[in-house]
Amino acid sequence: MLLLGHHGKLSKVAAGVFHTHSRVADGRLEVLAAVAAAEGAAAETVNELLSCTTVEAAVGVLERAGLAQVWDCLAARASARAQAFVGNRLRVGTVLLDRSGAILGVDRVATEIAAALGAKLSLPHRSGLAPGVYVVGLGPGAPEYVTPAAWRVIRGASVFVGGAGALERFAPPAAERFPVTADVQAAVRFLWERARAAAVAVLVSGDPGLFSFLGTIKRLAPELPVQVVPGVSAAAVAFARLGITWEDAVFVSLHGRQETERVVDACLGHAKVLVFTGKNFSPAALGRLLLRHGLGARRVYAFDNLSLPGEQRFGGTVAGLAALDDEKFANAVVIILG
Repeated sequence: MLLLGHHGKLSKVAAGVFHTHSRVADGRLEVLAAVAAAEGAAAETVNELLSCTTVEAAVGVLERAGLAQVWDCLAARASARAQAFVGNRLRVGTVLLDRSGAILGVDRVATEIAAALGAKLSLPHRSGLAPGVYVVGLGPGAPEYVTPAAWRVIRGASVFVGGAGALERFAPPAAERFPVTADVQAAVRFLWERARAAAVAVLVSGDPGLFSFLGTIKRLAPELPVQVVPGVSAAAVAFARLGITWEDAVFVSLHGRQETERVVDACLGHAKVLVFTGKNFSPAALGRLLLRHGLGARRVYAFDNLSLPGEQRFGGTVAGLAALDDEKFANAVVIILG
C-alpha cells in the first residue's frame, strides 16, 4: 500500500498519531526536530525548526542545513507506524508531498511498490556532491564520533556502499544501496559504474586508512579516483581509554585475515602492539597463540563494542586473556604492552 500525503500530516503519523486534525494532536515540528537531531543536526538547526510557525517553513531550514534526507526518514517512520497499525497485514510505503504536490521524501518500500506497479517516482534531487567515490570513516560506532565532514558526505550522497549494519544505520531510506559481501570485486565494479553519474558514499568503520575497504579499492582499482573522509579509529579510542600515546604502536589486523605469524613477530619485537581481532580469531584465541610463544605474562587490554552502550573491557595478562570464553569479546580491539 502506498501512503501519500502532506508532509505535515504524515509527520504526525511518523510519531504514531493517526488522528491528524490539529485540534486533536500536533507536534509536527517537534517530530521534525527530533528526527533532524538524530540525523546529526546542530543545536541551532534544531532550535530553528522548533521556532518555525509552519512545516512549510521547516523545509527551507532543512535544505539550508543539508538535511533534506530527514523527509525520507520521516517517510520510513510513517510506513513503519502505519504497517504496525494494521497488524502487519499490509506492506506500506510512504511518499511525503508539499503543498504543490512535489515529492519531499520517500522511503525504500514506496519506490519498490511504485516500480512493481510500473511507475517511477520523481525523487527530489538531494546530492550536493559532485559525482565520484567518497570513502567515509564512521568512527568506532557511536554517532557522536561521526565527524561533521562525514555527515556532509552522508547527507549529500545519493548512493551508498558498505556493510549491512552501516547501510542500515546511515543510508537514507530511499537511497540506492549496495551491500559489501565476500564478493568485493562486485562492489568495486559497482563503484566504477555508479560513480560516473552519482555521488557514492563508501561507509567504513573507524578510519579508512587503517585496515578498511579503502585498501581493497586501491588494490583492485588503483586508477579509480576516490576522496577519503577520515574518521576516528577504534585504535585511537582504545588508547584513549588507557590514557596513553600510540605513536610507537604496531598495528596488526586479524579481522578476516589469518596473519598469526605477523602478530607473534610484532609482540616479540615491540612493546606496544594493537590487534584488531575478528569473528574467526577471537581475543581468547589470540591469547592462546601468544601463550604458546612464552608471552603469557605480558600485560593486555581488550575492548569490545567500543563507544557503544554495551562496551566491555578486559584488563590482565595474556594468560588471563587466553582463559576467556571464545564468545566473549568476539570482535575486539586488543592492546598488548610490555
